Amino acid sequence: MENCPKCGCENEVNSVECSSCGVILDKEKLLEQIRAKEEALSIQQEAFKKARALREAKRQELEAEEEVKLKELEAEIEAKQQKLKKEAAKRLEELETEEEARRQELKAEVEVKLQELEAEVEKRRKDLEAAEEARRQELKAEIEEKLQELETKVELKRHELEAVEEVKRQKLKREEEVKRRTLEDEVETKRKRLEVEVETKRKELEAEEKAKRQKSDENIVEGKKDF
Repeated sequence: MENCPKCGCENEVNSVECSSCGVILDKEKLLEQIRAKEEALSIQQEAFKKARALREAKRQELEAEEEVKLKELEAEIEAKQQKLKKEAAKRLEELETEEEARRQELKAEVEVKLQELEAEVEKRRKDLEAAEEARRQELKAEIEEKLQELETKVELKRHELEAVEEVKRQKLKREEEVKRRTLEDEVETKRKRLEVEVETKRKELEAEEKAKRQKSDENIVEGKKDF
């Protein structure tokens, strides 16, 4: 069985047109049938011409009657041929109209799907950008918090050292001076190390954001290709 592409009705495998809606199922087969009918009519016409030749031998008896019949038969054959040609042309025109309508319908469906895909890709891109921005702000807040904690610790340590230095200043002035400078050097080293860590972290974040953007662009391209 073969389903009609228009109404879905089941038809025989070799059916030329749908038994329900009449849509053409096999254009080539229809044309073959039309040509077969035309050939059959041509053969029939040739047979009638031969009959006319035979009747010519009997012209003396049946000339008037046979001439009328032959003319009527030729007119009938011509009418049938013209009718078949008109029907074939009409069927072909209907089929072309249906095919054009189907092409336009498919074109519209593809356009709608492309627009939906583009909208979905744009939404995903915005979601990724929002997530990246939130992560960036979160990392920035964590870094600020760590810097404040470190500065607080450094400040507390400095006050402690100043208190100790004040107590021991009379006896160990030179010694405490050396220690203070050493401690300041350590603090500076830690600060520089922290700055390096912060810069490294920032570069890693930028690399991660760049990779995500590239991946998002690749997903967009792959989505359009798949479609």
